[in-house]
Formats: sequence, structure tokens, C-alpha cells
Amino acid sequence: MPKPKRKHKAIEVLICTHNRASLLAKTLKSINESIKPNNFDLKMIVVANACNDNTIELVQSYQKETKEKRLIPVKLVTEDKIGKSNGLNSAIPNLSCPIIAFVDDDHRVDKNYFSAIVKSIQSYPETDFFCGRILPDWDGSEPSWVRDEGPFKIYPLPVPKFDLGTSTKRLGCGQAVPGGGNLIVKREILNKVGLFSSQLGPSGHDLGGSEDYDWVNRALSKGLILQYIPEITQYHYVDQKRFKLKYLMEKAFKRSKTVARLKHGELPGKYKIRYGATNLLVYLSRTIIFLHSSTKRRYYLVRLSASAGELLGYIGF
Repeated sequence: MPKPKRKHKAIEVLICTHNRASLLAKTLKSINESIKPNNFDLKMIVVANACNDNTIELVQSYQKETKEKRLIPVKLVTEDKIGKSNGLNSAIPNLSCPIIAFVDDDHRVDKNYFSAIVKSIQSYPETDFFCGRILPDWDGSEPSWVRDEGPFKIYPLPVPKFDLGTSTKRLGCGQAVPGGGNLIVKREILNKVGLFSSQLGPSGHDLGGSEDYDWVNRALSKGLILQYIPEITQYHYVDQKRFKLKYLMEKAFKRSKTVARLKHGELPGKYKIRYGATNLLVYLSRTIIFLHSSTKRRYYLVRLSASAGELLGYIGF
């Protein structure tokens, strides 16, 4: 009797990008410099989302050099409708591998990234999707307050971080939700969960978010299994502009507003208004009280912005 066909083993990296050609080049470089796993094919798909810089030319140049430099092959998809969710959704019909690895265009992957994915797939065959760590790619030039883990720690963080420690664990509803920039998904579950919400997520670089929060929670609500694997590590590019107070306040406002919109029906209307108004008054008064302290003033201004966004999100604005 003929031997049964072995199931094709392949991982496809999905990158959605908008006008970040220089950062994208670094991401592609880190992926190619990572350790390649045995018996697994690697592919990439880059979605150029409403790009008007040289992103498309960069990817086309990369494609021409693929054979000569033995690079991981890349397929280019273009999506003119701006919005990260639109870009991700346009990529889904073009995916061809059983395992999809999401990588953001301002990340670099750890050298053992693919090895950790393969080990996880083999160790947890019943798992539907995985998440790993996202760590700031610190270079020593960042201000000291960004590392503060005390009572005046700034959140949401100016540079994304997702780190649940060094132990593998299963995650469920109500627990920490991983960022979409480091998800590894079995392609078969994409149809079960559905598309990313085009009402959420960044449009260009406008600090919108929560498209990943929404998608992951929908997956968990359907009973799909999510495993946290700390060895699946990516590093987030550190942009010095993110340390300015204006950026911190704007991000806190927008991210809190979108998360509150997702939770809109979870709390009674009167409670939401009372809760939000109380937080606003508390953080406003503390901002005034601590005007003399840069650390406390920064913290309370960011909390004030987050509370304002949360209140507007809860009441439906």
C-alpha cells in the first residue's frame, strides 16, 4: 500500500504595514536572520495598506533578490482602504499555510522565534492559537520613568509590552489579552472567529486600537484554546516621540475609549456615568495638587485622559 501523504508543514508570516518602509525593512531583516526550523517551509505576506511612501518598491526589490540572497519568499498584497483591520482582512483570502504568524511592521523577532513556534505546535497540538511576549526594544536612550514599576507607572505604556512571565500558561476570558502583533494562529480557526472589526484598530498612525482585543475575545468566547508561550518573543521598536506628554495623553484617551466601547453593554448606564465622572474629578484634583511633581503630574494627567476616553466610550460617543 502507498504511504499516506504527510501533512505539509509551513508557517506564513503576516505583516500589515502603512508608510513605514524603513521599519518594515528592519522587520524583514530580523525574520530572515532568525534560526530556520527543520522540516518547515517559511513564507511571508506583506499587506501594503494605503501606502504612498516607497513600501511597495521596497517589497518588490526584496522579491527580486529572494533567490540570489536565499531570502524567505514574500507575497505582496495591496489594500487601498486605510485601516489596519482592512489590511488584515484583505490578506486572509491570500493565506496559504496552515500556521499564520502575525508580526507588526515595527517589531523585530527573536532569533529563536520560529523554533519556539514549532516546539509549541508540537507540544500543544490541541491548542488553536498561541501568543508570546512583546518587549520594548530598549537601547538605553529612553527616559528612566518608562521603566517605573511603582504606583506611578504610566499605562497604557508608551511602548507596548506584553509579558506574563517565564512560564507557559493557558489563557481564557477575563485574563490578560495579548496584542495582535505576536499571535500564532491555525488558519482553520480564522473562519470560525471571523474578520477583524473595521470599526476598530489604527487607521494610518492615529493611535486607534482594540481590533486585536476584540478578535481574541471573540475567539475565546467560542471556546478556542489560547496558550501563552514566553519563548515566542518579539521586540517593539522604540520611537522617542512616544515619550512626550501629548502622545501619552492622546494614546490613553483613544485606547481607553475603544476598550470602553467594547464593554458598552456590560455595565448599567447610570453606573458608567457615575463611575466615569468620579474618576475624572479625582484625577483632575490630584493633577492640580501634584503640579509641583513631574512624576505624579504626568501620571495623573495620563489617568485623567484615560478616564475621559473611558467615560465617552461607555456612554456611546
